[in-house]
Amino acid sequence: MPMKRLKHLLLHLSILVLVACGDSNIVSERGVYWKSELESRVPIGTSREEALASLKKIDANAFVNPLSDSISTNLETVKDDGFACKDWVITANTSFNSNGVSGHSIASVGRCL
Repeated sequence: MPMKRLKHLLLHLSILVLVACGDSNIVSERGVYWKSELESRVPIGTSREEALASLKKIDANAFVNPLSDSISTNLETVKDDGFACKDWVITANTSFNSNGVSGHSIASVGRCL
């Protein structure tokens, strides 16, 4: 019986941490900003070489991921005064097709308990 209670408690704590670590408004706003910024700086159709050069101006460590045929970029770290998360890292994934850049996707990852 004690092991079952422990598992139940751990499940509740995991859910609490995930809820407490939910994406804040400022992180969402910055994600919208970066999506617009990337669409402006690296428009659809931009060649891979030009895109990488532009993205390296934002993040010197931007890199081409050969498995997904995309460029991964760290855009910004946003501080958070929340209970569970100390900050969020906003990242971008720039994808390609035969005509060059085909789109940008933005994600945020919390550095949480």
